[in-house]
Amino acid sequence: MRTRAITLGAVSIGVLVCWGMASMALYLYNRGRTILDEEVRSSLRTTAAVGALQFSARDLALFHTHEDAKRPAYRGVVAQLQAIKSAMPTLRYAYIMRRTKDPAMLEFVADADSLLGFEEADLNHNGTLEADEELSLPGDLYDVQDNPVLQGTVWNAPAVDTEWYSDQWGTWLSGYAPIRDAAGNTVAILGIDMSAAVYEHQVQRLFSALSVVATIAVVMLFATIIALSIWRQQIAVLEEVDHERSALVSLAFHQLGTPLSILRWWIDILRGQAANNAELLHTCTQFEDATARIGNVYGALKDADALSLSSKEHIALEQTSLTALLAPVVERMTKRLQTRGQTLVTDIRNAPLLMDAQRIRQLVEELVENASTFSPKDAQVTLTAQPRHRMVEISITDKGIGIPSDELGNIGTKFYRATNASSVKPDGNGMGLSIAREIAVQRGGKLKISSEQGKGTIVTLVLPAKPQAKHWWRFW
Repeated sequence: MRTRAITLGAVSIGVLVCWGMASMALYLYNRGRTILDEEVRSSLRTTAAVGALQFSARDLALFHTHEDAKRPAYRGVVAQLQAIKSAMPTLRYAYIMRRTKDPAMLEFVADADSLLGFEEADLNHNGTLEADEELSLPGDLYDVQDNPVLQGTVWNAPAVDTEWYSDQWGTWLSGYAPIRDAAGNTVAILGIDMSAAVYEHQVQRLFSALSVVATIAVVMLFATIIALSIWRQQIAVLEEVDHERSALVSLAFHQLGTPLSILRWWIDILRGQAANNAELLHTCTQFEDATARIGNVYGALKDADALSLSSKEHIALEQTSLTALLAPVVERMTKRLQTRGQTLVTDIRNAPLLMDAQRIRQLVEELVENASTFSPKDAQVTLTAQPRHRMVEISITDKGIGIPSDELGNIGTKFYRATNASSVKPDGNGMGLSIAREIAVQRGGKLKISSEQGKGTIVTLVLPAKPQAKHWWRFW
């Protein structure tokens, strides 16, 4: 009886251990799938948002019928769409659509595959273009009755499908972003599609069924090895997604950097030759404004890319104080606001600090510039700073246009702009506060935003006076 009891006890323990390990394996699988899903959605949203910045609303207005696909400008747009696909190999389709009079129907403006020859489009090589091989040309309609994202959300800000959906071309998860004109109005959307087959392949790479079986079978001996293997596979997939995002940013830098320098050079030459030609001077001014808008986009992309790289590197610290940190900012921004008829009021209480002062100065200066931009000419912008426990709070207050209450929760999300922002700054890109929030979080702090439409906004940067213990590994 005693032997039987011991045997039963050992069996029970074995069953419990197996059950526990199986539960852990299932948890790791579900957790890994959740992380991958979040990364894929983030990558689709970011890729679409960055890609949408490359297209000209003026060019897109030329394409309405199949005949318009013969225009040289159409080939240029298709080339841009193909470049986006090449930068992120997991994409199957890239296209641009606009609204029609029917809210449930959109029409194609351009598609990356629309200029393929018959043999290239015939993927199964059966001599016939099946439904899932048909090409989309300007003016072709697309039914979005069952897709709420395409009917509303995406026309205001970048978005991703809430669920996988199916159409004649297959089953997809898609990212979208609005394409805006110079006045900030949405004229079309860029869409990019990832197929279900590609996604499932990545899931299998992340945690294969064989790994689950092996985890249960060898319970005690190989649990640690399997966990490390799963972690390495997860890191590899996430690094691949990050690499694709970096490739797209590099593509945008390449497409924008050199032409931007050439444009500025020619504008300077034309302005020098147009001293007595009022019409040509006016044209030069318009070119300068357009070039400045492109420069803002280019600068935002570089800041975002630099921020992504800095999150993987150490941060150099500097012993300073609150007044010493903000003195250069106050000096520069006081002069800048005076040129706009505005006033910078300060209230700074000193405290010792240990932080990367140069980066924080740039951040505070950008926040003050933002407050000035969205305030009237004779407005007052207030900069306050004070120590609070082991933190410091730096607040920028303005009496500008404010933010609608139902949009406040989205402010600070990549590429999101308040609906009333375009009336003051049509060429904004929605990256400034997103970058500011990421900088604060990387340093163990946070960014708080409170606002009332028509009355003003308060942006508060909360940072540790010296690095917190859990962030020490990133500093030297």
